[in-house]
Amino acid sequence: MFSKKMNSKNNKKRSFRRVTADELSRMIQERAYSYFEQRGYQGGNDLDDWLRAEKEIKKELSL
Repeated sequence: MFSKKMNSKNNKKRSFRRVTADELSRMIQERAYSYFEQRGYQGGNDLDDWLRAEKEIKKELSL
């Protein structure tokens, strides 16, 4: 039986796609709006929602 050991780093394929500023803004906006929805459409936290969404999206995109 033939066995070939490969480096796990080489086995993982990652696809990278550039995100435009407009796309990033839209992604953040959609995430922030979802927090607004989750609170039952109660206002007063728009800045907190935006900053939370921005931080999460940027982390997910490794920015």
